[in-house]
Amino acid sequence: MKTIIVFALLLINLSAKSTYSGALTSYSNGKVVKSSEQFTNACEDGNMNACYSLGILYYKGNGVDQDIPKALDLLEQSCYGNELNGCMYLGYLYTYGQSVKKDIPKAKSLFYKACRQGSKMGCNALKSISDKTY
Repeated sequence: MKTIIVFALLLINLSAKSTYSGALTSYSNGKVVKSSEQFTNACEDGNMNACYSLGILYYKGNGVDQDIPKALDLLEQSCYGNELNGCMYLGYLYTYGQSVKKDIPKAKSLFYKACRQGSKMGCNALKSISDKTY
């Protein structure tokens, strides 16, 4: 029974990765609407890279109707799912108060999370925000 469950989880993970790869290919080929559908499927399957990418599409209104609250939810989901780009993007939004209320302590915590998990960009952003007075 354990073997079947592990195998099923492996197949779901591989499916999410292949859907995400397909979404990247579609996006690269200018098929933004198709890529948004594929990112959605991969995100729903637990691929945090796809959730981040979908969040950016919703934030910019690229291939989907612009939906800032949905974008923020997807970016938070990706960040808390350890997709460091999601943490970085959210950190910048909170730093400059773009589409969210400016919140330097929250931005610092997002940059800290990215830094702690090995993002040099996160460490630089954390240092930069700590050196400034807002």
